[in-house]
Amino acid sequence: MNKIIEVQDLRKTFHLDEIKVEALKGIGLEVTEGEFVAVMGTSGSGKSTFMNIAGCLDREFKGKYWLDGIDVTQLSEHQLADIRNKKIGFVFQSYNLLARTTAYENVELPLLYGNIKLSTKQHRETVMEKLADVGLADRYDRYPNQLSGGQQQRVAIARALVSNPAIILADEPTGNLDTRTSYEIMELLQQLNEQGKTILIVTHEQDIAAFTSRKVVFRDGRIVQQQRVDQPKNASRMLQEQLLQEAS
Repeated sequence: MNKIIEVQDLRKTFHLDEIKVEALKGIGLEVTEGEFVAVMGTSGSGKSTFMNIAGCLDREFKGKYWLDGIDVTQLSEHQLADIRNKKIGFVFQSYNLLARTTAYENVELPLLYGNIKLSTKQHRETVMEKLADVGLADRYDRYPNQLSGGQQQRVAIARALVSNPAIILADEPTGNLDTRTSYEIMELLQQLNEQGKTILIVTHEQDIAAFTSRKVVFRDGRIVQQQRVDQPKNASRMLQEQLLQEAS
């Protein structure tokens, strides 16, 4: 399988006045095509620093990083922005939707910023297809304040998918959601993974990580554990059980 993310001896140091903080201390990690990986760790463990580097949001680091076979350390700022838009789909805890734009307009943003060449018909079909994939084709004209938290996160996932990225990076995607809605989002992510999408999520919740196929645990700037999950929890089944519990 292709390596979507490969880092070798990844190091990151922050300088706070005269204090030097080593956030990453020689990380080595591979994420291959089709994996569903959870990155875990307490606050200060280095997981967020790693995700910023993986998302090409931070280039001030030492070591090597290849994204879908491309050496990120050799890219200019313009090239980095281009690969970030085309190769990575971002999903954030707080959704990061533009308040005064519709679901349709939020989803189409990567196509506009990435200058992806599509006909007007292809452009609209692509956006509507991704909204349909997350179950919101009938909400395309709604603004974020007209959608529930779960629906807003679905719009964010559709936006992450629209440029057909090599990987989806999701930072605490269920952090602002209740249990049932969290299961709905994890059900969607599992379905996308089954369709071949590579997904890397940050979560501090063990029950959410249990839906993934591999756990990577950070502590004090190092990876201290990697565990493959032979039988991840089935989000659809957990959602059905939650609905039955609520009904009773």
